[in-house]
Amino acid sequence: MREEQEACDACYNRLIKHYSEDANILYGWLSQTWMRKDYDACYDMIKRGLQLLDSFFQEMFLDIARDIAEQTGDDSAYVQWKKQYGKKNIYKQNLTGTQGNKIQLPLDIRAYTDAKPNQPCPCGSGKKFKACCKKIPDKTEA
Repeated sequence: MREEQEACDACYNRLIKHYSEDANILYGWLSQTWMRKDYDACYDMIKRGLQLLDSFFQEMFLDIARDIAEQTGDDSAYVQWKKQYGKKNIYKQNLTGTQGNKIQLPLDIRAYTDAKPNQPCPCGSGKKFKACCKKIPDKTEA
């Protein structure tokens, strides 16, 4: 069993080395490590995965962090990550943008075509569309 674990780790390490921005590979490695209860290695991989800003996987990374916090009784890392990388904070990061002052919509413009003002915003912020992305100036140019 130990040899299988080492072979699995070596395989994931090679994949991560060549495809370091692939959240799917990071999540696969994290799942394997979490099942073995190697929490220190899990924390490193969660931190790395959350920095990719892939919202689909971020929730899964945060779920594993929450599970680890429940199992170990130490939720300090999870609370910090939840504040920094929770759904609403990722939404805010997307609005401020990382390239100068250019504001970007969290989703492609096509996602907003059928949005009604009083319905939840398609970006997933939890706010109504009229109080969220509809307020972004010149959204059609984003």
